[in-house]
Amino acid sequence: MSNHYRFLCQLLLVLLLLGCDSVADQKAELFKQGSSFFEAGEYAKAQVHFVRMLRLDPEDATGRYWMGRALEAQRMLRQAASYYSAVLEVAPEHREAKVYLARILLIVKDDK
Repeated sequence: MSNHYRFLCQLLLVLLLLGCDSVADQKAELFKQGSSFFEAGEYAKAQVHFVRMLRLDPEDATGRYWMGRALEAQRMLRQAASYYSAVLEVAPEHREAKVYLARILLIVKDDK
């Protein structure tokens, strides 16, 4: 069996296995991986996983919130604020998003 053929078979198997997972399972796995990177201080890698999570479900408050956290940790405050605002669009009572958004708005206001 050629290496090219073997690679294609392996790729097909991976795609089939990924297709078997529900969206909720995929989101949970992406969140787990993103959270691990976040806790390790690898915010850009965490961000990649949270972006993928949001591609599966753009309205997901958890994905939006952690995307904001990853951006804020990288000092991308305006982008983080937009994600915290987006959290509040779908989950108006999300306390942490309110706190982090307010903090960023105070920081940005003081920088002017």
